[in-house]
Amino acid sequence: ASAPWGTFRIGAEGASHFYVAPDSEISMGRLYEFTVPIFGPGVLYGVDLETRKEQIRFNWDILKPRSLKASVGAMAEEVEVI
Repeated sequence: ASAPWGTFRIGAEGASHFYVAPDSEISMGRLYEFTVPIFGPGVLYGVDLETRKEQIRFNWDILKPRSLKASVGAMAEEVEVI
């Protein structure tokens, strides 16, 4: 059953649906609404599902370990400047 602030699952029935259902049926968005003031209203959980998916696809390669390792120097420099 769905509630305003969460989803409750009782028993084994429906367990597989809970873990494999698409975001359109079971969404983590409400849980992460606290990130909106951090990233802004137009980023990740401050936007609709389709826009969020597009933003994640756009940044996915950048967040891979190989890409992050290549950016360590630039990130360290930026932090030291602050």
